[in-house]
Amino acid sequence: MAAREGLSDGQVYLSGTVLDMTRSKETSINAEKFTTKKDATLEIFFHELASPLALLQQLTEELRYEVPGRSTDTSSCCSCSAPARRA
Repeated sequence: MAAREGLSDGQVYLSGTVLDMTRSKETSINAEKFTTKKDATLEIFFHELASPLALLQQLTEELRYEVPGRSTDTSSCCSCSAPARRA
């Protein structure tokens, strides 16, 4: 905050408070750099996962259909109705 003050002899004085923003600005710049690097890393990560996940999704959709000639077995291993493995 600044104030301008004039005296009777015609001189003008400026008074106020100065706040050093250096540390705050450095912290802000560092946070921005970190966020940019994080975003770039995540973008690469998800781009690399896109193809395998799409393939897995297609495989899952194919496995949902019942294989022709196979009987439906009620002894499934879980609620997904897949047959239980036999060791």
